[in-house]
Amino acid sequence: MEVKMKTIDKVSRFVSATIFSVALLIGSTACESDTIANSQGKLPNEGSIDNISGVLRSGKSAMNKVVLRLDQGNYNTSDKIYYKLTQPSASDVKVTATADFSLVNKYNIDNGTSLTPLPTENFTLAGGGVITVKAGEYFSERIDVTLKSDNLEPKVYLLPLVISEATGDDVSTPVTERTLYYLFNVRTLDLSNMPLDEEFLTTVFYLDTQIYQPLLADMMALRKVDMMAGEDIWVKTIGNIVNLRTVQIGYDEASKRAKLELNRDMRYVLEHADKYIRPLQDKGRKVCICIEGADTGIGFCNFNDAQIADFVTQVKGVITLYKLDGVNLWDRNSSYGKEGMPAMNTTSYPKFIKALRAAMPDKMITLADCDEPTESFYDTNLTGGIAVGDYIDYAWSGYMTDEELDFQLVDPWYEGNPYSIHSRKPIANLDPSKYGCLSVPFYKNSHPAFSDFMGIMNVFTWRLEGNRDNNILVFYDLITNFQGPYEGQLGMTMSIIDYYMDALDENWMQDYSYGHKWRVEGNIQYNYMMKDW
Repeated sequence: MEVKMKTIDKVSRFVSATIFSVALLIGSTACESDTIANSQGKLPNEGSIDNISGVLRSGKSAMNKVVLRLDQGNYNTSDKIYYKLTQPSASDVKVTATADFSLVNKYNIDNGTSLTPLPTENFTLAGGGVITVKAGEYFSERIDVTLKSDNLEPKVYLLPLVISEATGDDVSTPVTERTLYYLFNVRTLDLSNMPLDEEFLTTVFYLDTQIYQPLLADMMALRKVDMMAGEDIWVKTIGNIVNLRTVQIGYDEASKRAKLELNRDMRYVLEHADKYIRPLQDKGRKVCICIEGADTGIGFCNFNDAQIADFVTQVKGVITLYKLDGVNLWDRNSSYGKEGMPAMNTTSYPKFIKALRAAMPDKMITLADCDEPTESFYDTNLTGGIAVGDYIDYAWSGYMTDEELDFQLVDPWYEGNPYSIHSRKPIANLDPSKYGCLSVPFYKNSHPAFSDFMGIMNVFTWRLEGNRDNNILVFYDLITNFQGPYEGQLGMTMSIIDYYMDALDENWMQDYSYGHKWRVEGNIQYNYMMKDW
């Protein structure tokens, strides 16, 4: 009971502190998605209008401190600020946000820092900083505050924003409750020189070589940030396992062979491994090929013994030739049941995995657990006596492509799991620490995951409950920033790491009180690391 009460209390404090905070700063030029505030038709409160006060807030943080970063050079980043009233006014309220650099010295004294005032030419407030709260509303519209790194030396700059003027028919001086501080970190950080995190998380990236260079996987860093000083406490890159797509299971009708098919882009990447793969491996990453079905009616679940032996030889040949670290098996798009093709069975896939391990004892073998192909892996009576968990390094949820759903926590060990519509059973002999329960798609701007925060809250609560002792996070088909429905969503989707890490941090509430937060950040510009061949 005591443990449960502590968990509930911690979740309650998390909700009040961070539910409207998107704790991620990825991409120097991407447009940011905003938390949507809705007054839901509330009318002005009765009583004295003199009691109305307000607060200037950021769309990026629930705190009054916002850390933004840019590389040195001609770059810019932005946030959307708004004004929130304690109660609605009967008439429009207009306030003006301005910079007050007289507060810089006080901030430095109070926090033991030595931050530099941000030059006025390096920031702009849209509309001169004028913000309007419509009559009967709690929240104003949002205006852009844009910060630029032009001609700035690497250091942390401070921009204190206050309300200098407020007008309205019923109120002349609503009192702001706090100053909004922007800590603007201009740096020459080269993520390519950062070591790989092999302590806190095991992060898995899928990457489509038909669109991107594999080096995109080296462009993000996990960091713990001192929110008071705007500086990093700890920083390393992420992406421990990189699964390159697409490699498929082809079929030759004449010879009845299952053939390992590398598309043109995959071949190019492998043949230029010194450029696209070795830099990832040099940091300790495991670079693997992801093998999927090809809509031919043949797949891991209907191989015969001869096809298993032949296909294992083909896989080993590619892994050996190109000095890769292993394979990821994802039995999807096989289109079982086609006329003339053998039916699915529950022993073929386990036999193939066992044969792969025998052929490549020192290579990584992982699989995506999804739907019928892997649903029998819990029962060795169905798998020909083979305990699949004895022959693989990791498995993870394969439910990562459905963008209509919120975050799905697929936890085979959680009876009555309320956090996913997908139900799986534990793979025989696989240690729970080797199963990734959270596999994440990259959502479009319109997805409610970042407006209602229910999925994010589920992730945080699930971690606090201590259901699984693993630190595995999987991201499907890594993207960069580009214009369109996914603009800015690299950062938004990967914000899940912040909440995941906070829930793992035993000192989270103390850290939060002192302004320490986990962040993920990368040098991800528009169309960055698109394939160059």
